[in-house]
Amino acid sequence: MDQTLTGIRTGRGTRKAVVAYADDITLLVTDPKDIPALAETLRRYEKATGACLNIRKSKAMAAGSWNTTINMMDIPYCTEMTILGFQFSSTVSQSGKSTWMKVTGQVKAMAKEVYGRDLCLTQHIQYVHAFLFAKIWHIAQIFPVSKEQIRQLVMAIVWFIWKGTIFQVPLSTLQCRRQDSGLELLDIEAKYEHYF
Repeated sequence: MDQTLTGIRTGRGTRKAVVAYADDITLLVTDPKDIPALAETLRRYEKATGACLNIRKSKAMAAGSWNTTINMMDIPYCTEMTILGFQFSSTVSQSGKSTWMKVTGQVKAMAKEVYGRDLCLTQHIQYVHAFLFAKIWHIAQIFPVSKEQIRQLVMAIVWFIWKGTIFQVPLSTLQCRRQDSGLELLDIEAKYEHYF
């Protein structure tokens, strides 16, 4: 289908029409003329494998100026959907905003879930690097993050590191190198601006 459908151009100039993970398949249809070819490909796949597209579990989303009166193989249109952990809406701006709101909530929930464990300061920072930041960097590759979203993420991480502690070392000290008496806590904003 990547060779048959129009798809979208990626940053590397290649054309992409299919994104698949396990049994979840996302098709990027950008030209209504591609719908008959898509339907024929699915029909051949179903005949060859005995598998069948479940219309009730399928969704179509119109992005940009796509006309929702176009029949997309009887698949109902929706205004938002999640694909591989990313929230998508009809605009890139709204998609990014929705995704970051969801990720911020997930980071806070992950921090609360682990907080009750008996971890020292170093272990808290290791958890932040290994789990909380992993979620952030995954999303940052696709959607830009705003200053407000960075502020909320930093607040969630500071809460996780210091909740219930009277004495708090400044974040800037924790971000210093070990030889400078720090714990090398990554600076979200600095890393984002440098790499993304």
